[in-house]
Amino acid sequence: MTLIVSNTIYKFMMEWYARSIRMHEMMKGIKHTKEEAVEDIVGASGVSRSTVFRYLAGKSIRPASREAIAAALRTLSIPETQPLSAAIDIVVSVSPIFNRFRGYAEVLEGVLHRSGEVGARVRMNWDPRSDRTGCGTIILGKNHAEEDEESAILKAQRRPFVLINRVIDDPALSWASADTRNAARELADHLLEQGCSRIALWVETTGRVGRDKYSGYCDALQAAKLPVDPKLVFNMEKIGLEEAFNTARTLEAPPDAWLCMDDESAILVMRMALKAGLRIPEDLAVAGMNDIESAGHVTPSLTSIHIPFREMGMAAVDILISLIDKPLFRSHKILVEHRLVIRDSTQRKRQDDR
Repeated sequence: MTLIVSNTIYKFMMEWYARSIRMHEMMKGIKHTKEEAVEDIVGASGVSRSTVFRYLAGKSIRPASREAIAAALRTLSIPETQPLSAAIDIVVSVSPIFNRFRGYAEVLEGVLHRSGEVGARVRMNWDPRSDRTGCGTIILGKNHAEEDEESAILKAQRRPFVLINRVIDDPALSWASADTRNAARELADHLLEQGCSRIALWVETTGRVGRDKYSGYCDALQAAKLPVDPKLVFNMEKIGLEEAFNTARTLEAPPDAWLCMDDESAILVMRMALKAGLRIPEDLAVAGMNDIESAGHVTPSLTSIHIPFREMGMAAVDILISLIDKPLFRSHKILVEHRLVIRDSTQRKRQDDR
């Protein structure tokens, strides 16, 4: 299976490959497995697992703890040069099509960056049923059914895991995410504030994120005491974007705005609108989500929701290490802050008009 990654990710992966080769050479002749070695050090030194991780990664710890760990290493005949990558093995379980979405690549960059800081090893895996190793798992880019299946497997194996970009009420699940429901509501609220009242939506419903965005769209309309018109909501599993756009234009009351699930779709809507002779935003306001790099450079520039995907990946590593270090903790949840970025594609009311 082919994996397409950015230059930044490729560099990180090559660095990790080289490090894993060095680790393998250093681990030759050592009887301990990675997990056994850490548990033995914790038991012999009397310090916490997180302190052992910091020591093995070369981080600063209290002198007394450093002396206790060094004594334990000598007692256990474990070389002091053994890196933390021999202790924490993070599996990123990712959908094979994750590279279609730039946000997932940014998440992976964050995972690799934070793992590098703590000295953990990261590897990719496509099928959780074929892999029963690793200290913990980060689940990235899977649909609802895949996530449920994998979560059940990992729970049965009693292995900690973290979901990316999912807000889930289950108290037993850990996740790092943006509040996509609230982000979609803020975007719809902005369109309503600009005088739009018939907002079209092209949305998928099989994934949690798509359903959350649809719920945020409905929240905004209901708060404004406007009905959710089913003629303006198009299911992307049943209709393509171009067909949805053309269908919407034939309505007796066509949309005056489009709220798109991502920036790529929003840019396509703008192209179709301009080709049809519509003015943006005067005739049709268009907004997207994720704030990709080109959003600020297209004409007109695209209003979007900025989501810090890289920070989300870093937070996922922090959660996973905490779950590994403190197995009595049931779960951790981190919301990263999103931000509405207003640009020309929606600004019907300029600041001086208010």
